[in-house]
Amino acid sequence: MAHLRKELYPAFKELAAFWDDYMTWDAVASRYVVEHSGSHEGWDDFNSGLDLGYIRTVHRTLIETSRVLGVDRAERARWQHILDTGSSLPTSTYAGTSVYTLAETIDPAHADFVVGDQPINLEGVVHPAESIQRPGNVDLTARGGIDWVHWGRTAVGEADRKAVASPSIGELATIGLGDPARRLRIHLGAWSAEGELTATLSDGSAPVWRGTFDAASGSAYGTAELRFAAASPQATLTITYQVGTSHSAAGDGNVTLHAATLDR
Repeated sequence: MAHLRKELYPAFKELAAFWDDYMTWDAVASRYVVEHSGSHEGWDDFNSGLDLGYIRTVHRTLIETSRVLGVDRAERARWQHILDTGSSLPTSTYAGTSVYTLAETIDPAHADFVVGDQPINLEGVVHPAESIQRPGNVDLTARGGIDWVHWGRTAVGEADRKAVASPSIGELATIGLGDPARRLRIHLGAWSAEGELTATLSDGSAPVWRGTFDAASGSAYGTAELRFAAASPQATLTITYQVGTSHSAAGDGNVTLHAATLDR
């Protein structure tokens, strides 16, 4: 907590100050926009997806972290205003599917999307950037200082658990005790589908968090990392993960929950 207060939180405030100064207000569309930036060297794009994603991440993190630290209450309305009026992540339609693009407008103009040529921003990770892609094996014991659970290793419906007297991670959907601040890592996957992940605190002390994990074709695996702190000591954090869009022609795209760890 001391490192968060003295180092990380001030750094995020500096990042927000930079973006707040750099963005311009589009009075016609009533939104903040990012001009003269780009996803690649030498590009002069409009509303680069990378910029917009991290602007939202920085301001959302400041709001959540300021509540945890009990500081800058007066600043939250301004940060929320940036989130409410910032430009949406740029998208386009490819083969009948909505996909993320490098920018709203690209200069120099790029040719039509070619599979395997230019990767789509954020493909294969949970959106937005609070979340991480974790390849290979994961040591649940090392990461689950408070609790961990691994679902479906031997059979559907079965779970391996950390040997603790009072588990904090419930059965699949409900993650217990949200006070004090804790970190939940959810190891998940998808097959030819976009999964929708939500996190809700039972006491309503924070907005519902929503993210997506997209596997355009075949299998993909990732880790969603959530930091949370409820206002009441007995509050619970409820996680849902379900298919939002199936990319399979047969409509059988699916999502999977593999494991979860909880620590401070």
